[in-house]
Amino acid sequence: ITEELKAKRKDVKDFNWTGRKLLIAEDEELNYKLYSEIFKPTGIELVRAENGRIAVDLFEEISDFDIVILDLKMPEMGGIEAFKHIKKIKKEVPVFAITAFAMEEEKQEIEQMGFNKYFAKPINKGELFSTLNEFLS
Repeated sequence: ITEELKAKRKDVKDFNWTGRKLLIAEDEELNYKLYSEIFKPTGIELVRAENGRIAVDLFEEISDFDIVILDLKMPEMGGIEAFKHIKKIKKEVPVFAITAFAMEEEKQEIEQMGFNKYFAKPINKGELFSTLNEFLS
């Protein structure tokens, strides 16, 4: 690996978000465990909601989240509905959408709705982290 390439590819340990709080709405236990593992080295505090309804309730109780990640397809309340409630509570909080069913027109629709970023599963960790870093630094 050339030095130039090394400089471009930030390592996970280069991201330090200690003292920051991330709300992640993810109904799949396995997916959440994966997020938990990849975020561990960054020091960010991860709070999980098993569906959109719980995410909204948590956001109302603890509104000091720095960022929110919503899976779009969840039981009880999906990410889009949860997004609308969260933005009513705190308009300026950055919210990312994540979905396994990515289509170009859906992506445009989601971004027009006001989501800060749209990610398709499987998520590219490098892209996720560099985007998060833009909002957290």
